[in-house]
Amino acid sequence: MKYSIKSWFLAKNFNQEEIDRILNGELVVWSQTEKAYQFKVKGNAKMIFWCPKSCVESELEILVKEEEHKELIEKSFDSFAALKDFAKKNGVKVTPHMKKSSILANMGKDICECALAKNIISVKEYSMFY
Repeated sequence: MKYSIKSWFLAKNFNQEEIDRILNGELVVWSQTEKAYQFKVKGNAKMIFWCPKSCVESELEILVKEEEHKELIEKSFDSFAALKDFAKKNGVKVTPHMKKSSILANMGKDICECALAKNIISVKEYSMFY
């Protein structure tokens, strides 16, 4: 199984040469306790260290986080596309590279209230302008 160690832990406990060896090597669990892993960097006999389990992510955890992040980005793109379509249908000029805040600023209070009622924008986004 592959493991990843949080960058802040590496920066706090190792010099750059050691960090490079850890990141470029394969981490093998050498030993473990209830709260920590002892890792050996495969191919580097002298590189053995302890790391709290709270600072370690397994390959599965990393994949789950990446998938959640991907879904969040897709949802954000879908939300932005819906806002652009809604604004255009309501007579707001929308250029290809406009930011969400610019579109909301150009929509006006009445159109924004309608977008809020249709869950196209959030209360937080609405309250930024009105």
